[in-house]
Amino acid sequence: MSMEMRVEGQGLLVARIHGILRRSELDEGQGAAAKMIRQVGKISALILLEGFQGWERRDEWSDMSFLFEHDNDIEKIALVGQEKWRDEALMFAGAGLRHSAVRYFNDADEARAWLAGRPS
Repeated sequence: MSMEMRVEGQGLLVARIHGILRRSELDEGQGAAAKMIRQVGKISALILLEGFQGWERRDEWSDMSFLFEHDNDIEKIALVGQEKWRDEALMFAGAGLRHSAVRYFNDADEARAWLAGRPS
């Protein structure tokens, strides 16, 4: 599996994505995020792209129902990874389409500081 998720504190969803991400894994992750939202309310997300190799090319990626259904439930999204994934990851995360702030970082500590509202 290329996606692992856990909850930290009161409303921080941390997802580690490595290798090639498949649509079925994203669906599982979005289901877990929706469950967390129902339990705790608004969340922030820290997405760690570690050893990331991209998205499964033969999968269908056009379903944006999670974005439309839960956009107002997500405060901030921080993506952390190699610079080469910046543009594609921001586009995939819906940066510019969401109400929530979405930023890309090369450093996880800076991303965590931004999510917590501290200067990064």
